[in-house]
Amino acid sequence: TLVNTPNFLGSQGNYDSALAVDPMNPNIVFAAGQGGAGSVVAGVITPGVNNQAAWADLSGSTGSGPHADHHALVFNSACQLLDANDGGIFMLNDPSMLTPVWSDLNGNLQITEFNGIALDPTNPSVGYGGSQDNGTEIDTGTLGWNQTAGGDGGVVQVDPTNANIVY
Repeated sequence: TLVNTPNFLGSQGNYDSALAVDPMNPNIVFAAGQGGAGSVVAGVITPGVNNQAAWADLSGSTGSGPHADHHALVFNSACQLLDANDGGIFMLNDPSMLTPVWSDLNGNLQITEFNGIALDPTNPSVGYGGSQDNGTEIDTGTLGWNQTAGGDGGVVQVDPTNANIVY
């Protein structure tokens, strides 16, 4: 039984839960769950009394770490930790660093899950999309969409009297 384990699962342990053991050291465990600081942790287990573990937050600083809602942790052939989450796939560059650095491996993955879309009533070339866990995006006819709001996107409606207001 591990003691002093942080709540990396947040409130969605039934949906966001991943665990991996370091292939080079079975006393190092990586765990990931849901959202924010502490959603990706590493535990160094000290065998013996109560199997105590020292846990470190590997979530990364805001905007540089992996997306919230973690679903899988695996190691590649170079023993680097890969994190599959609602934002795609990320790689932990060096877990021993005080400030973890993650690499976004998504490249040109097309994985956005839209829950709702709407056209601008004054310009049908402009579209909006509310996406699962990735906010609300706008398409203005360019190759990519641009995020206009963070968080959970959903049903999108544009105010017909003021097309600058998106719900």
